[in-house]
Amino acid sequence: MTEERAGLDVQKVTVNTKLGIIITVIATGALIYHLLSTQYFLFDIMRHQNVHLALVLTLTFLFTLQEKRGKRRWFLLSVLLIILSLVTTGYMFISYEAILLRTVLPTLSDVLIGIILIILVLEATRQAFGMILPSLCLLFLLYTAFGFLLPPPLEVLQFSPDTLSVMEFKSQSDILGQPL
Repeated sequence: MTEERAGLDVQKVTVNTKLGIIITVIATGALIYHLLSTQYFLFDIMRHQNVHLALVLTLTFLFTLQEKRGKRRWFLLSVLLIILSLVTTGYMFISYEAILLRTVLPTLSDVLIGIILIILVLEATRQAFGMILPSLCLLFLLYTAFGFLLPPPLEVLQFSPDTLSVMEFKSQSDILGQPL
């Protein structure tokens, strides 16, 4: 019985160590990337912020995976979130200029990527800081979406949901801006 338990503990430590190595490698790569980007113009500002977002989302979900180790549900969810993070930020990186040109009439893939990216950022914020900050962000998103229904001093312009989802990741005042 003790040997079985010891074997199980060794297996958990090995998995934890492998995950720790992965986190360390990605964090070190992020550090090197950011140091290089201060000296050399690697990408334009929006692509740079997109790379930063990909690294931060990946590290956040890996840290959660490390904290919740041994729970299969968290493992699958974290892996799915990491894959979605890399797919959405990769899509943004590759087709950013085309997305800017399609802001008024975004494609279905632009809208879906925008919605998924908003959900990923809210989930990463929840995992890192708890429920208060993402709840506040969600409140502001709802105000942006439905503020046109409010009386004149509080009303905002009406945007279609398609335009809102794309606008959230294309400017420096939204997901890729100051909050990042």
